[in-house]
Amino acid sequence: HVTTSEAFSYMVWLAAMHGRITGDYSDVVKSWDLMDKWMIPEPSEQPGYGNASEVKGSYADEYGDPSKYPPVMDHNNAGVNPIFSDLKRAYNNGPMYSMHWVA
Repeated sequence: HVTTSEAFSYMVWLAAMHGRITGDYSDVVKSWDLMDKWMIPEPSEQPGYGNASEVKGSYADEYGDPSKYPPVMDHNNAGVNPIFSDLKRAYNNGPMYSMHWVA
């Protein structure tokens, strides 16, 4: 996918703020369900996802002009995941339920 990851987080945050003001948190459930569906991949969609402390990621610039989308992807980013060990402990070495930008 190519999306602004923060957009999904912001959508859930806005729903939570709306719920805090109105007392109706139903939009939190809806927004979380959307994020779960589109941003949290199934283990089968990312073989090896929870097995490597070094991760490669694709980078795409963000633009204020919609005509510049989809952007060219840079697939040469690599680095060490600083929370890898903590996530492995938390999930007892099982599949991790997390958004791609967390792990």
